[in-house]
Amino acid sequence: MRLTLRTLLAWLDDTLPPSQVREIGIQVKETPLARDLAERIARVTRQRRLTAPSSSGPEGTDPNIVASYLDNELDPEAVGEYEKKCLTSDVNLAEVSSVHQILSLLGQKAKVPPEARLRMYQLVKGREAKVAGAWAGSNDSGESVSGSLLEWAGDQPGTRSVVQRLAPLAVCLALGVVAVWSAWWSVTSQPSPLAFRVETKGKPAAVVAEAAKPDPGALAGAPGAEARSGLPETSPSPQPAPTPGAEEHASAVGNPPNPQPSAATDLASSKMEKKPAPAAEEKPETRGEPAVASPAPTPRPRPRVGVLDPAQVLVLRYDNEERQWNRLTAKTSLGRLDRILCLDPFRAELALGGLRVGLVGDTEIRLQSAPADAAQTIELVHGRLVVGLPAGVTLQVGTPARSLAIAAAQESVIGLERAVRRLDDHYVEPSPPLAVYCVEGEVTLGLGDARERLTVTNAAHIARGTKIERGSPDAPPAWATLGPQPPYVLQLAESFYKMIVPDRPIMAEIVAAIDDKRPEIKRLAVWAVKSIGDYSLLTPLFSRENDPVTRKAAIAAAREVLGLGPEAAARMRDQLAEEFGEDRGLLVARMIEGHPRELASNPELLTELASLLAPEQESIGLRELALEDLMHLTGRDNLGYDPDHPEGRGLAAWRDIARKTQEKAQAATGKGR
Repeated sequence: MRLTLRTLLAWLDDTLPPSQVREIGIQVKETPLARDLAERIARVTRQRRLTAPSSSGPEGTDPNIVASYLDNELDPEAVGEYEKKCLTSDVNLAEVSSVHQILSLLGQKAKVPPEARLRMYQLVKGREAKVAGAWAGSNDSGESVSGSLLEWAGDQPGTRSVVQRLAPLAVCLALGVVAVWSAWWSVTSQPSPLAFRVETKGKPAAVVAEAAKPDPGALAGAPGAEARSGLPETSPSPQPAPTPGAEEHASAVGNPPNPQPSAATDLASSKMEKKPAPAAEEKPETRGEPAVASPAPTPRPRPRVGVLDPAQVLVLRYDNEERQWNRLTAKTSLGRLDRILCLDPFRAELALGGLRVGLVGDTEIRLQSAPADAAQTIELVHGRLVVGLPAGVTLQVGTPARSLAIAAAQESVIGLERAVRRLDDHYVEPSPPLAVYCVEGEVTLGLGDARERLTVTNAAHIARGTKIERGSPDAPPAWATLGPQPPYVLQLAESFYKMIVPDRPIMAEIVAAIDDKRPEIKRLAVWAVKSIGDYSLLTPLFSRENDPVTRKAAIAAAREVLGLGPEAAARMRDQLAEEFGEDRGLLVARMIEGHPRELASNPELLTELASLLAPEQESIGLRELALEDLMHLTGRDNLGYDPDHPEGRGLAAWRDIARKTQEKAQAATGKGR
C-alpha cells in the first residue's frame, strides 16, 4: 500500500483495516518525511489561530474539492495539485486533517429528526426560515408536527420581570465585593510569606527571597498552637553574628544568606564540622519544607573534530537519533562519526584539524577520527573532495579497519573521487572505486604494504580497497582545481538555494522544488532526493504525468543508486518491487541498468518491451522505462513515441521493429534446420 497524504490521515485517525495499519506504520517509521508530516498535522490541528481557507488567493480552496478528495472521488490530476497545496500551506493541511478526523469520529451519516430540522429553520431569520414555514405544519407523512415542535422547543420565552433581569447582575456584584474584602483582610491581618531584599554591595542588584519566620508570640497566644505544630514550645536562643563575607558568598552561589539560623541549622553545622564533607552534597528533606529537585545534568558536548561554515550552501548533517538529515545554516562544530552531505551544485568548506577539505557537488563523507588522533580519517561515501595537505601531515581515507594513508612531503593539494563508473552496459566495479589526483605538490600513498608516490598530473585508482593502480592523466580534472564555476551554474545554485526555506523540513522543501517549472531545478531536486537516500520518494517520480524531465531524472538517479554498492542496490530493488510489484521488480531494475546490447536481436525481449508501450499499460513509469531500454538496445531515438500519449505512429514503429526482429529470428531458425 502506497504512503500518500490520504493514507497517512487514515492511519492517524485509525480508519484503516488492521492488516494495513502495521504496513503504513512501518513506512511512516522508516520515512523521515512521513514522520515530519505526521508531527506537522498534529501541530496545525491544535493551532487555534488558523482559520478556514478563503475562496480566493494563494491559499484559497474550493470546499467541494476538499469533500471530493476526502471521498476519494477527485481526479488523479487534481489530487496531486491539492496534496501539493496541503504540503505547502498549513491552513489547507489543518482543514483537511480536521475534517478527516471529524468524519472518522462520525463513522456514518448523522440522522437528524424532522422536528430538530424544523426548529433549526425557525431559528434562522432568513430565506430558509420562510421556506421552512411553508411546510412547517406537516412532516413527510403529512401528519401535524406542531406538538412535537413544542416538545423540542420547551417553554416559550416570555416577558421577564425586573427582578429576573437584575438578579444575575446583583449576584455578580456581591461576589465581587466579597472577593475584594477577602483580599484586603488577608493582606492586612497576616504577615507576607516572602520578604525581598536588594543587595548592591559593589554588584548588580539581586532580588533575594527569604522565607518569613512565624511570630513566636502569635503562635504562643493562639489556642492549640502547640498541638497544631506538633513541636514543644522553646524560647529563642541568642544568634551568633554573621561571618564577614557570608552574604557576598551566598549571593555569588545563588543561595540567600540566613542571618538567623535555627537550632536545627546549628546542629547540622556542628555535625558538618566534625565529619568530612561528602563527595556529593545531599540535602535531606525537612518536614514542612518541599524537597527541591536537583537540576538535570547538562549533557557533555562531543569533542570537536572540525568546523563547517555553510554560508550560501545547501549542506546537511545526519541526526542519528531522529534518523533524518537536517540542514546546517550556521557555523557548526563537527564531531567523530558525523555524516555530512553537500548537495549538487554547491561547494562546502570544512576545516578539519590542520586540513582544508572542500566538498564538491553531490558528496557525502563520514568523519572517523577523534581529536586525540595523530592523523585525520575521512570516509568518502560518494562524491568528490579537494584536500589541502600541509607538509608532514597524513590523511586516512576510508574506514579505520581499511584505509588509504596519504602523506604529504610538501604542501600539496589532492583530489579524491568516488563515483559510479560504467563501461557500456555494465558497472566497472560493484562498489565505486577511489580515485586520487595530485593537483599540487607531492604525496605518498600507502595501502597495507604497498606504496605509491604521486606528483603533479599523476593519478591512482584503488579498486576494492586492496590494490593501487597508477595512472597518468594529461591534467587533473577541472573540479579538482577548484576553479571558478561558470556563471550559469552559480545562478542555478543561487536559485535553488533561495527555494529551500531554512526553518522547514529539508525533504518537504526539496519535494516541493520538483514542481518548479525550470527543468534544471527539477533535476537538482530529484538528485537531492537520491542523495538523501529516501528511495520511497524517488520511485513514484517514474510515473509523473506530463513531466518527462522529472521521469528521466528519477530514472537516471535510480541508475546511479544501483551502482553505489550492494547495500544501496538492494534497497533500491526492494523499493522497485514495492512500487511495481514483485513480478516486474526485477525487470524494472534490469531496464534501469540497461539490457546488454547483444540482446538487441532477442525477439522475446523486444516484444515484451514493445508490449509495455501499449496504452493498456497504466503505469507511465513502465512505459518510460521500456522506451529508454529500447532506445539503448537499438541505438535509435524515440521514433515519435510519447509515454504520456502512447497512441500514434511511435507505438506502431516500435511494434514494427519487434515484429521484424521476430521474423528475422524465425527465418534464421528455419535456415539452420
